[in-house]
Amino acid sequence: MDHSQIILDLFSQMQATADDIKRTCQDTRERLGQQRRSSHDQAQETLDRRPLL
Repeated sequence: MDHSQIILDLFSQMQATADDIKRTCQDTRERLGQQRRSSHDQAQETLDRRPLL
């Protein structure tokens, strides 16, 4: 295997890793967004059931 092939293989692996990281970040962002909405909904339901005044 020559040097250019090794370099191309390394770049390919780096790109695959970068894609995995992007996917993981996107999944985490979506999950956190769902949790935030869920917490907000729970707080709103509590306020609806027990008004402050």
